[in-house]
This record gives sequence, structure tokens and C-alpha cells, in this order.
Amino acid sequence: MSPEKQTSKNRTPQIRNDMYYLDSVTFLVEGQLFKVPRYSFVKDSSVFRTAFNLPPGDLKAEGSSDGNPFRLDGVKSRDFQRLLKVIYPLDTGSHLVLPWEEWLSALRLATMYDFSRIRQLAIEEMPKCKADPVQVILAASEFSLDDWILPAYYQLARRPQSLSASDAQLLGWDTAVGIAHVRGDLLPPPSAWSLPPGWLEKVIKDTFPLPWNFGSWVGMPETVPIEDEDLRKLLLAKEHKLKDWALQSYRKMARCKPLSVEHAKRLGLETAVQIYQVREAFSKGSTFHPTTDDDTTKTRETLAPIIQDIFAQELEGGVGEWGVVERICVAKERKVKSWLMQGYAELTERKHPICFDEASQLGLETAVGICQARERARETVSALQAPMTFEQHAAFMNPMAVINAKDETAEAAIHRIMGPELDQMPAFKDFPLVQRIIIAKSNNIGSWMIEAYSEMVTRARPPTVEECKKLACWDTSMKIFQVRDKIASYVCERDKRRRLDHNFDAVIERVLRSPSL
Repeated sequence: MSPEKQTSKNRTPQIRNDMYYLDSVTFLVEGQLFKVPRYSFVKDSSVFRTAFNLPPGDLKAEGSSDGNPFRLDGVKSRDFQRLLKVIYPLDTGSHLVLPWEEWLSALRLATMYDFSRIRQLAIEEMPKCKADPVQVILAASEFSLDDWILPAYYQLARRPQSLSASDAQLLGWDTAVGIAHVRGDLLPPPSAWSLPPGWLEKVIKDTFPLPWNFGSWVGMPETVPIEDEDLRKLLLAKEHKLKDWALQSYRKMARCKPLSVEHAKRLGLETAVQIYQVREAFSKGSTFHPTTDDDTTKTRETLAPIIQDIFAQELEGGVGEWGVVERICVAKERKVKSWLMQGYAELTERKHPICFDEASQLGLETAVGICQARERARETVSALQAPMTFEQHAAFMNPMAVINAKDETAEAAIHRIMGPELDQMPAFKDFPLVQRIIIAKSNNIGSWMIEAYSEMVTRARPPTVEECKKLACWDTSMKIFQVRDKIASYVCERDKRRRLDHNFDAVIERVLRSPSL
């Protein structure tokens, strides 16, 4: 017998070991190939066990090679790699230690593919990890782990920093506002506060990145022109029908330089004429109006250059039975310069200002020009009066002195002229606090925002979920709570451990109503 035949006859048959002859499977996840033993996927996951036991049909078994991998769509390669770390740890010489984020990935995929053993291991190991309590609450909600929620609430209540806007957005309105309310339980009632002057306003300005330079309502002398910002505020006040803001705007415009044509166009004819009527009411008592023929002649001579200046464009181009307005309209139509000058002079000299109907007939530009001429004429004639006492001279040089002395009369004039409009406007303080914040914030009026925010952060009752939803801004809502937190820290500054030692049990149960309580 040959040696070859003898060796073949004595060879022991080879069989595969039941436990450690492991088939491999190739997965394709986000363009990456993973080749691992199939064993644990079949043993521990009912999902994969079912998938791998399906007959392949005419095709080669899926997952058998790189050319025919088992595709896992909708799974991140990072998360799948973290799951494999738990299933097949490469460092077998020590206890498996992973950070929170990697355990979270393993828990998510273990839950998705029904790895019950891996899921339970992750649930046991994750509380040992250092983790952001916000992420713990989110994980507890995602995987129905109610036992994790209460400790996370305690962490959020006791930690020094407040919830950020991004954290609040992750948690949702109800939970975020609830946690802020729990933290606010440390704050004593406002009657017990002792905040230094200006401290709260500084904290608000530091917390809210806003253009705080807007919003001054300080009255200006007549030498200061009206700015676009002043017109914007008046239009805003009229739009929102805010009585006290409109009063402030009208008062300031009565004290500044006259309206320009451009400003009057923005305000509209009726409002522009009313403002000029108010301005004349401020100057009540002036001896501008002529009383004799000689005075009238002198006045006309004084008015001529003023009219030439203001109406220069109209007079470039070139009637006693009609009214003065009709005569002016005909003169403008026929381009008769002398008639136009006569009509303008008559309107400028007469005792009462032009009314709204007259302004409508004359047109916006002409009406504003006449109002400007009347004001300049009044200033010029008053300056030429003699003799003048020292007090009169001082009053003329400083119009604010006269205006301030007549505030009561001016206020009455504003109410008389603007009465129908103002009577329909509520005061700013009558609007809901949240609405005041929205209006002030959307229009970048710093002084209004400080007033509204100050009221919100110092009131005994913190903002509710409904109020935060109306503000419709996570950032604004959370910053309001952050300011209240800073107040609590300041008021409780002497007791450094008060937040850590404070018993939040009752308020957590009352406010958050966690399913685990």
C-alpha cells in the first residue's frame, strides 16, 4: 500500500465547533463597511435573528461579502461603531468604561434592534457617567426611563447656572419653564430684596444684547431739529394707539424746530397740521399779530424775505373777492407771482393758523411752508420788540424757559387739538406686560424694554408657560429667568450653600409633575 493511501486512510474527519466557529457578516452603514462575527447579532437580537434566517432565494445571502453587504439605512456609522464596542470590546482585559455619549448611542441602537442584554447593560452603566442633566432628561423621555428624571431635576435646580435658550428649546416650554420656576423657589418675595440703585438695570443690559441707546424721550429746545427717530416713535405710537407715547411725541415736536416737508409727508397732512396748531398753542401770548396799519406794513416788510425763502420754488414761476385759500390756488394755477405773495402774506399774518380743510386745498408742501413762515415771522417780530426786560430777553434766547413755564397750558392745548385721537388710546401701562415687551423689543426702543423687563423680573409671580409662548422666543424667555436667577444669587449671597441645601422636593412635585413622582 502506498504512503499516500495509508495517510488518507488514517486522517481524522474535520468538523466545525458549535460554539467557536463563527460566521462573519458585513454591514454597510453610511458608506462604511463593518465585518464582524454574526453570532451575537443572531443570539441577542430578535430583529437580526429573523433577518438572517430568511432564505436568500436565488441571490447570495446578504451580508456575506463586501460586494453584497447588509445595509443599515437610517443609522449613523458613529453610533453603530459604538454599539460594536459594547458587543465586541477590543480591550478585554479590563471593565468596559465608556463616556455618556457612547453609551447613549449603544442604548439607542440596542433599543431599535431589540438587543435586550445590551440595553440593560447601558441602563446600568449610564448613571455612573458624568452627563449634562438636560441630556439625561431627554434620554429618559426617549427610552421611558422615569427613574432618571427626578435626579436630573435636582441637578438643574441646584447648579449655579440657569437654563440656556438652547437647553430650554430641547426640553420644551413646559419643562423649561417648570425648571425655572423650581429654581425661582429660592427667591424671597420682592419686599425682602435690597438691590443697590442701578444694579437691576445693569443686569438687564448685560443679559439682553439690545440697542439700549434708543428710546430717549427728553424734551429738546427749539434749536434742535426733529430727527427721523422722533417721527418713527410717533408713527409707532399711533399704530399701536398708545396714548402716553403719543403725548410724549407731540410734546417733543412742539418744542423742536418746525416740521420739514419731508417729515410732514411721513406723518400725513392731518397730523402735520395738528402739530403746527400745537406749536402755536405753545407760543400763546406772543405779540406777533399786527394791531395797526403801521404794524401791518412793518410786519409785511419783515415777512417778505421769509416768504421768499420758504416758497422760493413756487415763486420762481410767477383776485380780491375770493377767500385767501382760493386766491392762492388761482394764483398758483395762473402763475401770478404778486397774487401768490399777497395770499401767502395774508395767511402768515392772520391771527388763527390754517385749519385742516385749508391745508387740504393748499396741498401738503404749501401748508407746511405757511406754518413754517408763521413760526419764523413770530420769532423775528418778537426779537425786534423793544424795550425788553432781562427776563424777556432770557426767555427769548432760551425758548425752553417759556415752554417749561407753560407746560400746563401746552398739555391742555394738546388734549384740545388731539383730543378725539388721544381719547381712543389706552395708556402704555394698561397693555399686558408681555405685549409691552413684544412691542418694545420689535421696535428696538431701549427705554421701554428696560421698563417692561424690570417689571417682569421683579414681580412676585414668574413668567408662565403661556406668557413665554406669547413671547415666541426661547432666548428672551430664558434670559428673563436668568435675570431672576441673578437676583436670587444676589439676595442670597451671604449664604453660599443655600441653593445646594435647599429642599426642592415639594416644588418639583408641584411644578414639574414628573411621571416618576
